[in-house]
Amino acid sequence: MHLMSHYDPIFESVKSMYLPSTDSFVPATNKLEVVNRISNLTNAGRQALGPGSKEKKSVVMNLAAGLDIPFSTAQTKQEIASNIARVLGATWTDECQSVGQTLTLIGLNILLESAESYISLVGSESRVNPGGNAFETELRELAPVVKRYSPRLMDGETCVNEMKNLEHSQWRQTEWHGFYFEMKVCNALVSRLGGGPEKILNTPFDYVRNHVWDLKVHSNNKRTDGKNTGCQLNDRESFREAAKVSGVGLMVLSGQSIRDSEFAVWHRRFRGSPPKEGGRSLVRRFESESLDFYFFKDEDEIRRAEKSNILKNFAQGRQADGSLRNPKFLLNTTLAIDSEYHRHRYEF
Repeated sequence: MHLMSHYDPIFESVKSMYLPSTDSFVPATNKLEVVNRISNLTNAGRQALGPGSKEKKSVVMNLAAGLDIPFSTAQTKQEIASNIARVLGATWTDECQSVGQTLTLIGLNILLESAESYISLVGSESRVNPGGNAFETELRELAPVVKRYSPRLMDGETCVNEMKNLEHSQWRQTEWHGFYFEMKVCNALVSRLGGGPEKILNTPFDYVRNHVWDLKVHSNNKRTDGKNTGCQLNDRESFREAAKVSGVGLMVLSGQSIRDSEFAVWHRRFRGSPPKEGGRSLVRRFESESLDFYFFKDEDEIRRAEKSNILKNFAQGRQADGSLRNPKFLLNTTLAIDSEYHRHRYEF
């Protein structure tokens, strides 16, 4: 599929003004996600990584061919990639590539953002997300994929190592199990169904196709007072806006977590932080028990859920500069499981 003629003069006249656009772009968090999102732009088919989690040359060859940017098979992967960036008006630096003919996550995200910006400017039939489908139809398509790729048992050291090898942008985070779940499921959804992350009111949501979805991991462990802590969601206003735009869904993986301080020491050492005495424990292991899908069709359903305490306000701490953060929603899973908003469940 060809989207541009060679050095289209109209495109040349506007690209400096419009490309790349960073207002709504959500960077891919890992290499498997980014190569599939690039591939989806030109309907080039599902992608996989080569040995050592390295992207294949076909990723940039397919992108160049789809955008009708001249290239030669005799060129290296890095040469093709840098030329694509140049034609699309993006800056290609040493951070975009590394030894062994490897493209970095930074470089691949530059290609993705620039290509997305160009396609959105000229229009393209290859864009996924046609809209108009009922959420029940989308749920029937999503649910089996999410179930298949939801990890049943997450071991901290194994998962963090995997995220680091894939250059996942959040591999250093202490809440690694949530990011690992998002990575595995979103990579599968993007490669099989298209779509991808999207910002709403500057808040990234994990997956958008025809409707907005977010993925969460929730521990079923009880507090010392016997109460469940609830599941933290995105900030309240962006969640409401998502419901207004298309309806907003949640994919919640629940299970039992094991925490200990020894893993916290390992995690600090692994991410290159200095040792810390008396540090808090971290989740070392997470065993999945269920996967639940919730969906709020519109703002009215959000308001009703608030009145019934299914959705409650959760005040966040202040920003580093002392300013207030927007409050989040907290999902009361005990009430939500029996509500009209609970759409489907898998038990493991």
